[in-house]
Amino acid sequence: MTETLSLRAKIEQSPMGAYQWMIVVMAAIMNLLDGFDVLALAFTATAIRGEFGLTGIELGYLLSAGLFGMTAGSLFLAPLADKIGRRKWLIWTTVSILIFALCMPLFLGNGTPTSVFAFLVIGMALMGMTFGPMAALLPELFPTEVRYSGASLAYNIASIIGATIAAMISLKINALYGLMGVGIYLAINAFLTLLALLASKETKNVDLTQI
Repeated sequence: MTETLSLRAKIEQSPMGAYQWMIVVMAAIMNLLDGFDVLALAFTATAIRGEFGLTGIELGYLLSAGLFGMTAGSLFLAPLADKIGRRKWLIWTTVSILIFALCMPLFLGNGTPTSVFAFLVIGMALMGMTFGPMAALLPELFPTEVRYSGASLAYNIASIIGATIAAMISLKINALYGLMGVGIYLAINAFLTLLALLASKETKNVDLTQI
């Protein structure tokens, strides 16, 4: 008992070390895709409306498809991560996002409202499948003393980068190389996320006092 209490006290009093800062960087990379999708919809809404001649209400229905997909992914699929492990779930979801990114031209190259609808539902469902497991995995990677500050730092840095710098780069790539270029760019981001996940540790069934 004394050894357990001593270990817990040591963990709770430990400062942010090199390992924890490495986790912040890895977690930021893992979460980079989070902000990308929101800004992408904002930039493409006007073009989508003009391309298909949609009314404001029809555009609202189309963009809402993404919310339905995200809800379905978060509510019905993401809980499976607790059974197979958060890290393993996120690895396979990230692989799916990478493949989906390379298929972007198939959905949008000669897009119709139906193909755009499918693109938004599938893409946002994949994003929704990461939210719950990521929220569980991030805090579990840090010791008690810096658990929530480390997780929130990683999440917010990634969201800022993903929603600004990453999205602005995609606009330039689209102008130069088209949809395939954007798809490859998104796939590269997914690959970086995959590397970060492979470098992290599985936290399923792990005593957090042992981190």
